[in-house]
This record gives sequence, C-alpha cells and structure tokens, in this order.
Amino acid sequence: LPAYANPRAPAECLRLMPPFMGRERALLDGLVAGGDLLGTIARIHRGLRMLYLHAYQSYVWNCVASERIRCFGSQPIVGDLVQTSATGKTLDDAAAMAGAAGQPAEGADAPPADKGEAADEAGEGAGGELHLPKLALRALTQADVDARTFAITDVLLPLPGTDVLYPANEVGALYAEVMAVDGLDPHDMDRKVREHSLAGGYRKLVVCPGEMSHALLSYTHPDQQLTVTDMDLLRERPPSATAAPAAAAAADSEAA
Repeated sequence: LPAYANPRAPAECLRLMPPFMGRERALLDGLVAGGDLLGTIARIHRGLRMLYLHAYQSYVWNCVASERIRCFGSQPIVGDLVQTSATGKTLDDAAAMAGAAGQPAEGADAPPADKGEAADEAGEGAGGELHLPKLALRALTQADVDARTFAITDVLLPLPGTDVLYPANEVGALYAEVMAVDGLDPHDMDRKVREHSLAGGYRKLVVCPGEMSHALLSYTHPDQQLTVTDMDLLRERPPSATAAPAAAAAADSEAA
C-alpha cells in the first residue's frame, strides 16, 4: 500500500505484490498498462465484479434494516412495503419464487418489469431476494396498521436498483442517507455500463424459521462433541463417542 499511495507507483506495487494475490495483481497490471479505471476493473472476472456490486446492495440493505428495527421496532408502520395478491392477501416466498404471484399490481405501486432480462443476467435473486416481475407491492396505509392485517414478517425492504419501489416513509429516506456517503443516489441507479445498472430486488425484513427441530443433549466434559460430523457418519459412531478420547486424556492428566 505505501508503494502505491506514495507516489502512486503501480509498477513498484505490482513488483511487491505476492503472486497468490491474483485479483490485486490484475488491477495493478491494468494500471501499469495505462488503461482507464473501467478497463482496469474489467480485468477481474465478471462473477467477482458482480459479487462486489451485490455486496454493496446488501450493505445498504443491512444498514437500512438495522435502522428500521432500531427506530420503529418490530411492528409494521405506515408506508412499509408488503407483497400482495389481487385479493389483498400476502403471498408466501415460495409462491413468488415459483411465479405464482401473478402480474404486478396496476398503477404506481407496480414496479416496471422491462429490465427483467438485465436482472436475470446480473444474477438478481441468487441471494434469496424475491424476483421483481413476480411481485405485487403496495405501501401500508393507516387503516392497514390499525387493522393489523400485516405482520412484521410481511414487510419487504428493497435492494437498491433501477426497478424497485422504496418505502413511502422515513425508511425510504434512509436509503438516500446511507448511499450519499458514497456519492450515490438510490433514485438514479442507471449506468452506461449495463452490468452496473442493477435492477434491484426485495428481501423480507424479518423471517421466522420453520420446519425446525431441537433436542436437549447432556454432556460430562467441556470438550465433548455434541454434533454428528461427516467423519462420525462414515465411522458409524454416535456423537458422544467422539469425545471419549479427549475425556480419557483429560482424566489421565488430572490423575497424574
């Protein structure tokens, strides 16, 4: 880093960079070749470039989600986004991902779907978010909140992008605050380079796990292994047996 920062000598930094740091060396090699920044970044594998972009989307989402819970608690508020069907009922994630949600809702509450191809190419939805063309969204009204029709598990937060709706409340403004630090505007996400124009997506603010089981296990030694590993399965031995050697060694040590 000092070799590059002062006096910004990429050639010297490239000479010092270990061979195993392939991504860093690819970037430095591009700078040494005199290419522009966009061409230099293009030297990195496309999958990794998209990973960086999606990581920033997730970073923004995490910041907003944390502030949403901290400031407004665990109850839906006016302006929160929810996924609905034509009958006004919520749809589960499985139905949405399978395309059973139907067409987007009519009017301003329906996100445009003309960039669905770009979203698919960019891998939108790979991280668990709901696909854009399969959602019917609307903002909660005071009547919805008073009637308690929706729970916190119905609330969606968008990943910033060109084709998403933002919450119609203070939460929507949080996106602008978080992204302004990096000189970005959530309402101006179109870029000349296609892969940089992410369509966005939606994730549930809170997800309750289902189809889970639990068991209470007792143990007699702090180093006793309580879970079954792949090696245990191969050797067909129970979890408690894996701790026997350690327990025996500890007992011998104490006896000595």
